[in-house]
Amino acid sequence: LDEAHTLSSNGLRAECAQSKALLSLLRPIRKRLLLTVTPSVSKLSDMYNVVDLVAPKLLGGHKGNFMYGAFERGSNFSECRTPTQLSLALHCFVMVRRTKAEVMADLPPLAEHLVHVHVDGRHLRETLETYGADDDGAEGAEERAAAAADPLRAAGVKATEQRVGLLKAVALGGADSWLRVRLRALRYATEASVRAPKLVVFAHHRRVMESLERTISDELRDADLTCVRIDGTCAAPVKNALIDRFVHDPRVRVALLSTTATGQGVNGFQDVADEAVFVELPRDLRWKEQAEARVHRSGQTRPVTVVYLLANLGTSAAPSDERRRRTPAEAELLRECQSTDYA
Repeated sequence: LDEAHTLSSNGLRAECAQSKALLSLLRPIRKRLLLTVTPSVSKLSDMYNVVDLVAPKLLGGHKGNFMYGAFERGSNFSECRTPTQLSLALHCFVMVRRTKAEVMADLPPLAEHLVHVHVDGRHLRETLETYGADDDGAEGAEERAAAAADPLRAAGVKATEQRVGLLKAVALGGADSWLRVRLRALRYATEASVRAPKLVVFAHHRRVMESLERTISDELRDADLTCVRIDGTCAAPVKNALIDRFVHDPRVRVALLSTTATGQGVNGFQDVADEAVFVELPRDLRWKEQAEARVHRSGQTRPVTVVYLLANLGTSAAPSDERRRRTPAEAELLRECQSTDYA
């Protein structure tokens, strides 16, 4: 059972429906292997179910016996009376523990690269026109003024990360963008070898993923190749089916993944992919590490490359575009790129 910490006891209260179902399923099985980063998410007193499945009655015949016997009731069962004995019991009879440092030492090297995506006035205008509100269709003077001042915000695209992600997705859709060139290289490698490594692309917002999916599908279609997309709308069975397809179908060369929807609890990408590309930057270090671990984990045999795409605030090659003054909405979007990708 993977992610076994989800079985953590809920104090002295009755177990939730999921825990009840898993416990009834697992207890009749004679040999059990539970995988988890930690036996308890919050308090040590909540580990009873996990430990009892591996070593029945080691902590007592009932979780109440364990909680009242080993923890101070006045501390809401968070202060252990016998921490040394409990640690010895877990290490001697329950846990085979590997630290993160030990796991990382066995993995192939990981290299991180920053790639600058060229962004100019054409991309700014296309982003605002494609995803922004049309002031002609707005009702009332206030709505028309808001749509003219900031079309994206008037259309409900308010999060800075999403706005910058859309701009980069539009730029990556260009004929000679970094993403298209990388996909062409992937096509050529596939033609040379069926077992050529595949590619994982991370984003977060739905509209950004839709734009990237169109670009990826368009570039792969002529070679009779395709991609899979996994985001927060995919139920667990659908998610698992898409992962299996990515791993086993030689025609599926790219997996477009939501950083949050596939940050944990999924496995198999490391068997066929050795490169991850972040179009939208991870929210924090934890999400970064979780996403990278989709390809840089046990089972990976090749060196791993992680690429972070940053908006490069360049100028257009067209003289007419260089002379054109930025609108307030365009200038604001450029400022958001600077604060988000180069903070």
